[in-house]
Amino acid sequence: MNTDKPKKKTVFLILAIVLFVAGACAIAYAVITNMKARNEQKMYEDLAAQTTVGAPIDESQVIDSEDNNEPENDGENQQGDEEEIPEPVDLSIYDIPEKQIDFDALRTDTNEDIYAWITIPDTQIDYPIVQHPTELDYYLDHNLDGSTGYPGCIYSQFLNATDFSDFNTVIYGHNMNNGSMFANLHYYEDVEFFNNHPYVYVYTPEGPLVYQVFASYEYSNIHILMGFDFTNEETRGIYLNTILQSDGFRDHVNTEVEVGTDSNIITLETCIGTKPEKRYVLGAVLVADGRNQ
Repeated sequence: MNTDKPKKKTVFLILAIVLFVAGACAIAYAVITNMKARNEQKMYEDLAAQTTVGAPIDESQVIDSEDNNEPENDGENQQGDEEEIPEPVDLSIYDIPEKQIDFDALRTDTNEDIYAWITIPDTQIDYPIVQHPTELDYYLDHNLDGSTGYPGCIYSQFLNATDFSDFNTVIYGHNMNNGSMFANLHYYEDVEFFNNHPYVYVYTPEGPLVYQVFASYEYSNIHILMGFDFTNEETRGIYLNTILQSDGFRDHVNTEVEVGTDSNIITLETCIGTKPEKRYVLGAVLVADGRNQ
C-alpha cells in the first residue's frame, strides 16, 4: 500500500495553512500600521489647524538678520555700553503665515521635546520640530506621543543647538507615500514651484524666523553634521560650493540669494524612494529674525 500520497497531501495542507496564516498576519500588520500612521497624521493635522488662525505678527519685534551685527557708534552714546536698536524689517515682503502657537501648552500636553514649528506654504509641511536630548535619531521611528513606528517626527539631532544659532541646522523628516512629513520637499524638483515658493518659515517661542531657499538638490546619504567640521570656515565654504555647483536634472540653485560662511542656514532632508543611497535636500538661509532681542 502506497502511503506517500496521504503524507504529501498532509504536507501540502500544512504548508497551505502556514502560508495562509502568514499572509493574513502580514495583511493585518499592514492594516494596523497604516491605521496607526493615519491616526498619527491626523494628530499632526489637528495640531496644525489649532495654529493657523492667529494674531498678526508684531513687526516691531522683527529685525533683519543682515543688520544683526555690532551697532555703529555715532559718538553720541551717553550710556557707554548701550547698543543701538536695529531697525525693524517690513515683514510684509515675506508673506509670513499668521500663526498663534502656544509652545508651553504643546510641551505640556503633547511632547516636551517640541522647540519650534516649521511651515512651507502650499505643502503639507506644517509641523512641530522636536529634538531628543540623548538619542540622535529617536524621532526617526518614534511619534509625538512616544509610540514606535511611522510617520515619526520632524526633528533635529542634539548635535544642533535648538536656537538655530549654528551655521547649519539639519532637520529630518520621512518621505511618506501619503505626502505627509517631508515628502512634499520633492515639489521643489519642479523649477516653477522652486521659483514661486522661496521661503521657509520657522516659528519659535520668541518669534518667527524667515529662511530663503537657495537650493534644492540630490545629495549623498552622508551624515552632514558628522561629515563636515562646520567650526572651520574653510570647510563651510567647501560645503556651500558643493551645493551651489549642483547641476543635476532636478537640482535648482538661486544664485541671487546671498549665502556665505557666516550665514545661518537650515538643511531639510528626506529620502528618495528609488535611490536609497541618496537624499533630497532643501537649503535655505536666514534672512529675517523675528525673535525678541
